[in-house]
Amino acid sequence: MTNECSSHFYFLPENSQKGSSKIDIGIYKGANLFFTIEAKVLPTPKGPKREEYEYVFGKGGGIERFRKEDHGVDNKNNLLPENGMIAYVKTDDFNYWFSTINQWITDASWPEEEKLEIISFDKIARLKSNHLRKGGSQVILHHFWVDVS
Repeated sequence: MTNECSSHFYFLPENSQKGSSKIDIGIYKGANLFFTIEAKVLPTPKGPKREEYEYVFGKGGGIERFRKEDHGVDNKNNLLPENGMIAYVKTDDFNYWFSTINQWITDASWPEEEKLEIISFDKIARLKSNHLRKGGSQVILHHFWVDVS
């Protein structure tokens, strides 16, 4: 992305986070990391260490990594107030995944307030969610879903 757009932003894949954790995309302005993005495929690809609900929780759990403060930190380990998730949707429609992911949030016994809210469903789905981090602060997640079926 960095090479294709004329912008002052820099997109770094596999950007380091706390400990050995890596976020899929870190977005920088100059030397400052100001936004992180975790990417997932829906449905989760089959594999011995993969769980169908990993968009939300479990080993590799996308939203859960932000809640645990493993993801969503700048390059000085300060928590970022807003971050993002991208989903590459290979089967079913956006309504199906909206319902399914909100059910996984219920299954994780997280508060109802943490469920995804629809901003718009068009060629790209845009959603938003707000989550409680382990340290007590909130993190807003912007969700972008792309139909790649």
